[in-house]
Amino acid sequence: MALVYLMGRADSFNTTDASSGLRYKLEPPLKAGYQYEVIKFGVHANTSYAAQDTNYNTFTLYDEDGNAIASVAGGPATGGLAIGAHNTGKDTTPTSPYHRVDCSGADEYLYVMLANTGVGRAMNGIGFFCELQRRRPDA
Repeated sequence: MALVYLMGRADSFNTTDASSGLRYKLEPPLKAGYQYEVIKFGVHANTSYAAQDTNYNTFTLYDEDGNAIASVAGGPATGGLAIGAHNTGKDTTPTSPYHRVDCSGADEYLYVMLANTGVGRAMNGIGFFCELQRRRPDA
C-alpha cells in the first residue's frame, strides 16, 4: 500500500459569484490498475474562517460518477468546521460507501463541488487536499 495525495485550488470567490454548484478538479488523476481508499479530505484557506450558522459553504468530494465521498461544511456554528491556513477543516472519517474508488480499468479524477447555505460566504485562497491509500486490486 502507498499513500497518494491530491490537491486542488478554488483561489478566491465572492458570494455574488453564484459560486454554489462550482466544480473543481483535484490533480493528479488516480492511475489505472489500482484501488484507492480516501483517508482524509480537507479544505484550507489563506485566512481563518470560523464556523457560522448562516451563509456558509459546504465542500463535497465526489468521484467521476457523481457519488459523494466526504464533505467539509463551514456551518452551522455548533457542528461546522473552522477553515483556516493549516490542517483545519478536514474529514478524517469518510463513511460513504464510495470512499473506495476502483480504478482498475481507467484513470479517474476526483472533484470538489461547492454548495452554499444562504448566500454562502466570500472566502480567500481556498485549496483542497485529499489523502488516499493505493493498493493493487489483487492485494
